[in-house]
Order: sequence, then structure tokens, then C-alpha cells
Amino acid sequence: MLQNDKNMSLQSLESFCEEYIHLSHPDHPLLHKDHSPNSRVPCTNVLTFISQMLRMGDVSGIKRLMRLLVVGNPLGTGDDWTSRATDEIYQWNLKNFIEFSSDNAEFEFKAMCILFEKNGGGREFWIADSPDYPGIASRALSCYTIRNVMNIQPLVEKANSFILKMRKNKSSYWSQVHLFKETECNLDSIFPRSSFENLANLSIPSRLVVLDNIDTFGFFLLQTPKSEIKYLGFNNHESAEEILQSGIMTIADDPQRFLDQYAQSTLFKMCQEKGIEVKKSWKREKLLQILLEDDINFKKSFVDERKPALFCDNTREVISSLVNVAIRRKRLIQLLFCI
Repeated sequence: MLQNDKNMSLQSLESFCEEYIHLSHPDHPLLHKDHSPNSRVPCTNVLTFISQMLRMGDVSGIKRLMRLLVVGNPLGTGDDWTSRATDEIYQWNLKNFIEFSSDNAEFEFKAMCILFEKNGGGREFWIADSPDYPGIASRALSCYTIRNVMNIQPLVEKANSFILKMRKNKSSYWSQVHLFKETECNLDSIFPRSSFENLANLSIPSRLVVLDNIDTFGFFLLQTPKSEIKYLGFNNHESAEEILQSGIMTIADDPQRFLDQYAQSTLFKMCQEKGIEVKKSWKREKLLQILLEDDINFKKSFVDERKPALFCDNTREVISSLVNVAIRRKRLIQLLFCI
């Protein structure tokens, strides 16, 4: 499993692919075996690997990785748009516009932009919310402090020029997209101080999972995440391990609180899967009691198979505040797409 460690040596793309061959499509390394190659869903977290290749200056390796992800495109790879995009994004100098507390943030932002390119289309369209690339990037980077913002006006003008152009095409969608103002992106508007090292040490997909579930008392670490996270590349077993090691969450040894949230229909299905004869008319309390009586190890198996986890008390408030930080910073992130 890759770690967010700037001092580690970079493994080869070949060995990276080999490490996850058990999750890959039989004909297409790094693409998820349970999805059509055309969907371009990575079988594991590739963002950390792309970030590390950016740090090492391995642009050719990134291009090769991206070609592996788009090889299933029914229209072909065309003029190899991902390679051109990789060259452009690699050359971006974010420090001309924004200063983060860690240079990891710059590499991660570029890595996300490169990965977003697998779906094609111009980057100008990313300033819109569909797909919500700005929201993804803003949440992912919310754990870093922003020390300074500068030279934003040219980006404001570039973004507004594109919005006005799209409005001239009589697009009803773009008429609803607000023009940008430089004042939206000053330090007082975007909550610059928000560092949280525990979250920053997680991979981007794991960060997003944690932030997306902060309004709950806990969640299953081995559950399938939201589609926008899955399409970035997600490995739930590795994610579960790093989240638990971070100290942000802990396994719920007694999963009763999770079981109490299950609907009658879910418990009915679980009984059927175990071959227990039950009636649809039975209430959820009775179904749960039958499950517990049928297998004295039911709770242990439930924990092992699903990894129900609870937020630690000392992290919940901090992480919850980062959700608001991400919302306030989203407009700035949209402008950075216009570099």
C-alpha cells in the first residue's frame, strides 16, 4: 500500500500494476474487474501513485498510467489527450496563485486534475458543478492551511470570459452559473487555517470517505463509497487500514448500534442468506433476535466482514469544521482549474 511519504522511493508502474492484478480487469491492468473498461474505473487508489510520480518528475510514467485507464474508450485514445493534459498540468506553477502549508497539496491538486482528464472534455467546464470536480478537490485539500492567495484577477477574468461565452450560446445551464469575484477568494473568505495532520496523512479517497460520513455516528469501512469516489479509484481494504491507523476512527467491537439502524427488509434478507426460515410479517426486532440466536458468533462475523467504525471523540469536531472549510474554498478551487 502506498503511503503519502515524500521521501519514499517510487515503485515502477509495472510493479504497481502487478500488486493489484487480483483486482484488475483480466485484459486491462488497473481497470476495475467489476466495471466495463469504458467506464474507466481504477481498481485501486491511483492518486497517491500519481502524486508521487509528479514529485519525482516521472511525467512519462503518468502518461503510461493514464493510457491504461482510458484504453477502454470506445472511440479510442484519439490524439492521446491525457498525455497532452499531463504535460500542461505538470508545468502549472500553483505558487504563483496560492501557497499551501505543505507542498503535498500542490502535487495532490495536480494529481486530481490529471485523473479528472480521463473523462475527456475541456478543463473550462470544470468550473461548473457537474461533475463536481471543484467539490471533490476542495474537500480533499481542506486539511491543509492556505497561507496566501495572489494574482487571482487574471483567473477571474478567464473564468468569467468562458461563462459569458457559454451564455451567448443560449445555454440555460450557464445562465445559472455565477460570475466570479476576486473578493470571494481572499484569505478572510476561505478560512485559511484548517490544518489537520491526521486527515492529511490519509490518501485522498480515504479523506473523502471520512468527510462524507462525518454527519453519522460511524459507517462501514468496507462498504462501497459514493460513485464519485469510486470513479477516482478506491480500495476499501487499504482505506479501512489507513483510517484505523490514523486514529480518526476505531472499530465498534459491539456493532449493536449499527444493527439497530437496519431496516426490517435488510434483516429479512440476511436471515434468508443464512437459510433461516422467517416470515415477511415479522418485525425487525424479532428478525435481529433470531439472527443473534442462530449464530453466537454473528456479531464477530458482522464486524470482521463489514468493519463498522466509530469516530473518535477528539477528531469529530475538527473534521466536521473542515466540511465548512471545503464549502468556503470551492470557488477558489474552481478558479485554479483556469490556470
